[in-house]
Amino acid sequence: MAQKIQTVFVDDLDGTEAEGTVRFGLDGAEYEIDLNAAHAEALREALAPYVSAARRAGGGTRRPARAARSGPPVRARCCARRSATAAVHSGNPETP
Repeated sequence: MAQKIQTVFVDDLDGTEAEGTVRFGLDGAEYEIDLNAAHAEALREALAPYVSAARRAGGGTRRPARAARSGPPVRARCCARRSATAAVHSGNPETP
């Protein structure tokens, strides 16, 4: 049996069918709201004077955060590995 799954966006303000999700930020917090075309336009119009007077923060669109690496940076690991190799080859146990 075939199935059809349909996702419908619902306007968060009035429950009508929404066209999509609008993202915005304020005071360091990021927000998403599903809006129909009229509400999305009303939000953009309300924010327009502030957006036109503001300056963009950051470098444009935000990308998801990458997982943090554990341990020292690559350059530090490379230098430590070279020092350890040099100490082993020199035969001097006091060499770092």
